[in-house]
Amino acid sequence: MAWEEFGSGHERGGVLRFLGPLAPEGVRRAARVERVVEEMYRAAVRRGDELPDRGFDIDRGASGRPSAKYEHPGGPQAPDRTTVSLNKMHSWGERLTWSDLELTVEEASSGGRVFLLPVVPHGGVTQRGGRRGAGEVAEVALFVSGWLGHELPELPEDDRAVPVMRGSLHFLNAQGYAVLVVPEVGCAWREVAKVIRAAGLPFHLYACKCSPRAAEEIASLLFPHRRSCVKVHR
Repeated sequence: MAWEEFGSGHERGGVLRFLGPLAPEGVRRAARVERVVEEMYRAAVRRGDELPDRGFDIDRGASGRPSAKYEHPGGPQAPDRTTVSLNKMHSWGERLTWSDLELTVEEASSGGRVFLLPVVPHGGVTQRGGRRGAGEVAEVALFVSGWLGHELPELPEDDRAVPVMRGSLHFLNAQGYAVLVVPEVGCAWREVAKVIRAAGLPFHLYACKCSPRAAEEIASLLFPHRRSCVKVHR
């Protein structure tokens, strides 16, 4: 039986609860897409906007994707070191660095861990000569739910260096699943984009003005975690 034949809402939820991890990926994906659209619609209603009837690509990523506010397709890796503090509103923000052809995220706490992220270079072939693996980073997404000093979730045209007030950074594999997440980002988005571009990775910025709780829910649906996903804590 096709997923669409189960009606909606309670009936579909019951099917997923019954099947659990045995549910086919196609069924789980369809459920995620439906929930993403529903949550984004709720967020739009709360802020008094209408959800656009176009611009959501159901075939992109692991759960479909809305239109990106900014995107870069990736390209050759840069030899120079580039780094950014991911939360400049605090002196202890996590640090994202591209150096010596390695992409790392360093925890903010004193003596915090440093996570080395295997990167898929432009063209899809790893430095080991193999194809993309499930734990390798193939793209990076920044999800923004609020700009510092700006009401709308658009890119502020008057100051492209305006800091993100509420955002999360998601390092994704080729299937669109998160292998590492930085749940709190508060810095200029272009500084993040600069590091990701140096690493040669595609970068996408998505924005949806909503509460922190709704933002966490939407982001977790758009970028579902792999079982081994690391969530960086401060």
